[in-house]
Amino acid sequence: MELETTRPIGKNIHSHLEVLFVVSPITKLRKVPIILKITRKVLMPLFFSEHKLVDFENWFATFENNEVRLEIEKKTGVKAIRLIRYLDEPNHLMVVFDARDPANMSKLQSDPRLQKRFSDKSIFVEPPKIIGGYDVTDVENYVPGSGTSMKVFWIIHDLADYNSWSDHRIETDSKRKSFLKEHGVSNIRQLQNIEDINNIISVVIAPSRDILIALLSDSWPQEIFANRDIYKGIPKVLGPFSAIDL
Repeated sequence: MELETTRPIGKNIHSHLEVLFVVSPITKLRKVPIILKITRKVLMPLFFSEHKLVDFENWFATFENNEVRLEIEKKTGVKAIRLIRYLDEPNHLMVVFDARDPANMSKLQSDPRLQKRFSDKSIFVEPPKIIGGYDVTDVENYVPGSGTSMKVFWIIHDLADYNSWSDHRIETDSKRKSFLKEHGVSNIRQLQNIEDINNIISVVIAPSRDILIALLSDSWPQEIFANRDIYKGIPKVLGPFSAIDL
């Protein structure tokens, strides 16, 4: 089998996937793309800036095409790519940024022009704050829009030891996926804090918060959560969210 080349594909989250094109040694006619891995070398960290707003619509009208913001993003190499908005709190959201260098995120956030805007009490309940930078460490099969009745949630894991958690996850992969499927839940990606490897966010889609809470309350996950070699405590659920790509 001939290995032809690798290259990134797509945009935003999908641009971080390395794809290997495999050429058949017999026909050499068909190139089959295979997703190999996600690496920190390819992936820019994602930073989440929490915004508590007076009125979302008013804020968004002056955010989406704001020339000052776009100028600062270009200067710092940081780019806002997505809004994650709480469905139950429409004025509470997170702005997701791609950043080549974490230091540039601080430069953007501390720019005097943005600081002046952040202090505007007619727009912000309180100044935005960075809640962390995260690498995408795993992406599972998911077709956006394939589950229109599904909602997006975060499960925040406070781990005792990431390697033990990861090993257990690999060992129980088949059981985990079957268990999630039985409850109508899909784990679409994992995020790992760039400063604390034991801080993991599972991004999942589920029919409702109640179903997700019921799943996490089942005896099998509770047994795992009680294992102090893996977990410090019970994971926290945030959401549901809606997402707006910028």
